Amino acid sequence: MENIYTIWKDVYKNLEFMLATDVKDKEARKDLLHDIFLKIHANITSLKSHEKLLPWVRSITRNVIADHYRAGKKNVFVSEVPDIASPDEDYLNDKIISCVMPMIDQLDDKYREAILLSELKGIKQKEIASNLNISFSGAKSRVQRGRKKLKEMILQCCEIEADVYGNIIDYSKRERCATNCPPSKK
Repeated sequence: MENIYTIWKDVYKNLEFMLATDVKDKEARKDLLHDIFLKIHANITSLKSHEKLLPWVRSITRNVIADHYRAGKKNVFVSEVPDIASPDEDYLNDKIISCVMPMIDQLDDKYREAILLSELKGIKQKEIASNLNISFSGAKSRVQRGRKKLKEMILQCCEIEADVYGNIIDYSKRERCATNCPPSKK
């Protein structure tokens, strides 16, 4: 059995990784990390099983990050750090994210937040509705409209070739695109 120090050290490393993918400002990350550990400490008695510690902590982390965005604190999205991506992701899927993140940043606040939470964080739309204090149908509408607007921006800027599974095979930047996309591997 692992000792408590080892367990919390692993939790800390996971939290640092999650925050680094969302918040560029180191000071903001430190503040959020502090808030997360305070919430963990305050609610540890609600954890039913120690095997579910990491998912429970991830849930708290997602909520703290959502609260941070909702509070209107200065937030900087990490579009310049594609090397944090996990090694099992496809090369071009990783590369194109550096093109898509500036486009996401151009969306209206309500659509940007919905897209970040649903598409990049993988949060279910019911949870998004709860986090944003809006109805479920309102959350669905924001995600759908955000996807539509983002798709229009992408198609105006890039020609994308995908396989039947939706994985990007190749892409090229259109001349009228202002986004600084890296070249494809071809």
